[in-house]
Amino acid sequence: MDELLTTQEVADRLKVGHRTIDRMCADGRLPFLRVAGRGAGHRRFVWAEVLQALRDDTERREEAK
Repeated sequence: MDELLTTQEVADRLKVGHRTIDRMCADGRLPFLRVAGRGAGHRRFVWAEVLQALRDDTERREEAK
């Protein structure tokens, strides 16, 4: 099974702030899972899915030019 990463771990790997990851999730640009926690739960990410989503987003932006 793929490793599940926290928001901060994804932010660290991408060298961005955790709020950038929050915005990307809110915009639907990053896939995530919810695990048990306060309120709506905590986000967890599969690294391979994050990378693919970023590739797809880059391709869409290039096509839009």
